This record gives sequence, structure tokens and C-alpha cells, in this order.
Amino acid sequence: MLTKNSVFVNNIRVINMLILKLIEYINKYSVNIASSLHINWLNYLDNKSNNSKKNRSLEKIDRKLEQLKNIELRKQLKKEKDIENLLGLLESTDISGRYKKVLEKIINNNTLSDIFKELINYYKEMEFKELQLQKANEEKVDLPKRKQDFVFKKIIDKNNYLYLNLVKNGSLLTIDKRSLNNEFILYNKCLKKGDTFDVWGEFSNKLSPFEKRRKIYIQSVYKLEKDMLDMKKKKVDITYPLEKYYYFAKLIVDNLYKELTFFKANEDIYNKLMDMTITKYSFSRLLTLYNELVLKIENSELDRNIILEFQRVASIYKKKSDYIIFRGSLWVVPTFKDLLIVLNKRIISSIDNNINNYFNDLNYKINRVTKYMKIEEIVLLYNEFKNKLVKLNLKTEDLLIKYNLLQEVIIDIIVNKFGINKDEVLTKYLIN
Repeated sequence: MLTKNSVFVNNIRVINMLILKLIEYINKYSVNIASSLHINWLNYLDNKSNNSKKNRSLEKIDRKLEQLKNIELRKQLKKEKDIENLLGLLESTDISGRYKKVLEKIINNNTLSDIFKELINYYKEMEFKELQLQKANEEKVDLPKRKQDFVFKKIIDKNNYLYLNLVKNGSLLTIDKRSLNNEFILYNKCLKKGDTFDVWGEFSNKLSPFEKRRKIYIQSVYKLEKDMLDMKKKKVDITYPLEKYYYFAKLIVDNLYKELTFFKANEDIYNKLMDMTITKYSFSRLLTLYNELVLKIENSELDRNIILEFQRVASIYKKKSDYIIFRGSLWVVPTFKDLLIVLNKRIISSIDNNINNYFNDLNYKINRVTKYMKIEEIVLLYNEFKNKLVKLNLKTEDLLIKYNLLQEVIIDIIVNKFGINKDEVLTKYLIN
């Protein structure tokens, strides 16, 4: 497998995840075809496979996909739910925008067999581009790095407190995006080497309270990402630390909730910088990696003793106070879907805490918190808002203004996100 850290490798990881998930869906229609596809796809990915073996694996996959296509045409399979799940999985990944749109179109407009073929084509395209990039990098002459390429901008206030990635233009503070990018480059370099990430250690000044908060946030993302990458290297056997999945899942949900409900970006330059920091580092980036860890267990051939041990450990952790939020999970670890269910329930149940804050730029805030919601969850959010508005004891005129604004925003979100007609949204989902 390719290991270089680039946009191509990230796209490769996402496409591989979609292919493995697609094999799960195919298994419902033909166990034999799904098993053969799985084996031959793993053979293709195997580093030890030469080109000849890889090509034979692809030929076997093509033959099985032809069989699947015949089944799809003959039985007219109802695959709408599978397509919806694939699109939901794709939406949550950080694949490049250009390929996300292409893949959405492929998934929406094809049979499962054709989707599989197209995903392989794009996997091979990304694989080729990454190899070309690696080759180009290997051919480059190593030149001494210019110090200014990795400069981190800073300001020091009158109390000798340090703020990174800010510069002064006269009396005006602005964010230095290049400095912020350099910080993220260093983050990834440290992650690749397994080093400690501490850009703040380069400066002798005291950190401002704001910069301390930013440091804590970034280092918490770093630690989690590093721990999850380490888990990817472990063999799934009887000693596999299954409990770590509950720890990972809880951290991701807790921090995603904070990220999605961070509404202060427009208040001042510091909150704007924090919002840009969240956008760049973001726990949402780790959803794809977490799902890969879940698939790692799903795709492992486990004997009965290991399965029983995993079920025993899972039953213990689902009862612990920290992880009881995942008690509804039907599997041995919280799945990707479980994380989003828990996250969205928390967002919906918290409306009462800051309902007035939402109506200051309602469109932006509702769009933000519904990022990972299905239609049914958005409707629950809408109904919760309505119930809370009634309890505010507003004047009838004010209540109607807020209610109409809320309805307008919710309709626009559902129309744009799911492509449903506006009238249908109103009559089918919002009028009860």
C-alpha cells in the first residue's frame, strides 16, 4: 500500500473504504460473489502481489461483476438504501472536492456492479498519480530549506503573551494564513515520524490564555490521530485492545459537538483564528480514519473464541458511564453510523441551552449543526426548535417571525442537501 502523505493517498483511502463497504452490500445479494470480490480486491492491494497477479485479480473481479450485473438486471434489485448509505459515507470523508462530486454522480446513476468498476478505475488513477508524485520527489535534488519557508508569524502583547499566526498591520490585527499552513505542515511531518508536536516550544514567551486553548485543542487532535494510526498497525487477535474504540468514539463525538456548535467566528479576530484552526485540524477529519479501524475488525477472519471475547468486552464497556451513550450499538464497537447518531442526538437535545443564540445568523448555524444529519434527524431538530419557541412565551408576532424563518431555513437545507422538491418537504416532513 502507498504510505506517502498526499491528497492522492487520502483519496485512495476513501475509495478503498467505499469499495469494502460496497462488498458488504453485495453480500446481501450473493455471498459467493461478495466473497470472491473481497478476496481478489485484497490480493490486488497486497504489496507482495506483482503486476501479473494484480491483473489476474482484476480479471476475476470483472468476471464476478458481470455475474452481479446479470443478477441486478434479472431481479431488479432494490438498492436505494445501499446507495443512500454509500453517499452518506462519502459525504463525511475529506476526499478532494472534485472527486467527491464525480463519485457522487457515479454512485447515484449506476448499478452496484458499475459503481464497483468505476471505483476501481478511480482507485487505479489515484494510485498512478501518487506513484508519479513519489517518483518526481525521488528525482528532486535535496536543497537546503530556506528558513523563511517555515516561518511562524507571532505577536507579543504588552503582557509579554504570545499569539501565533497573527500579524499587525498598523493598529489592525490580521491572520497570517501562510503561517497557519506552515503549522499544519509541521503537524503532519511530526505525525509521519511519530514525533511530539509542539510548535509552541520554539518560543520563549508565555502563551496567552487564547493560545493555550488553541494548543490544547490541536494537541488533543494530534494525540488522537497518532493513537488511531498506531491502532491500524496492530494485529486483530485475542489481545487486540477493543476498548480503545470506545475511547476514540467518545472523544470524536465530544469534540465534533464542540466544533459544530462553535458559533463565535465573527465576534473578533481571535475567534476567527480559532474557527480557521478548527477547520484545518478538525476532528471531522478523523471520521474516515475511525471507519477504517472499524472495517479492520469487520474484514478480519476471527475464530469463535475471539468473537466471544470481543462480545464480552463490548458488553462491559457499553455499561460504563463514559460510554453508555453507545449502548444502542449492535456491534462490538461503535460504528461510524453510531457516532453520528449519538452526535446528532446531542445537538438536538441541546437546543434548549442556546436557542436565542441560534437566531443570530440562523441559516449559518443550522447548516453547520445539520452537517451529518439525515432528513429524519433534521425534522426532529425542527420539531424541537418549534417546541422550545413556544415555551419562550414570545409575543405572537415575534413567535411567527421566528417560526417562519426557521421553517424557511430547514426547507432550504433539505432541498439543497437531498434534492427534494420544496412542496414535498413541506407537506411530507414539516406539516404534522
